[in-house]
Amino acid sequence: MSSSSSSHHGGDDRCCLCFPGRCVTRARLVGAVFFGLWNNASTLYNARTLYVKDHKVFSFLTLFFLLFPGLVTSLGFLVLHCVGAHRRLVGRLPTVKAVLCFVGLLVFYPAVPIAL
Repeated sequence: MSSSSSSHHGGDDRCCLCFPGRCVTRARLVGAVFFGLWNNASTLYNARTLYVKDHKVFSFLTLFFLLFPGLVTSLGFLVLHCVGAHRRLVGRLPTVKAVLCFVGLLVFYPAVPIAL
């Protein structure tokens, strides 16, 4: 094998992030983060525009579908927390922290996969 050959992904190691089974260039990762954030911001702006133009039902549906993954996740967290606390399967989380986790998941969940 020659010294000019690069690693298994065929590129320069300095500009790639390697995960098990695949390598991603930093440019693609940064592009994906910016695209996701732009998508969320433009969806919020679209919902606001619909609301201002008196299309309140469509504005509500736009926000609902943006927040739907967070709604499912936060409700799942709350149900699992209550079941786990009731059965003493997990350590007790104070009620205030459980509510903060619920609200945090609901509001910030659309950005979580982008940040990861």
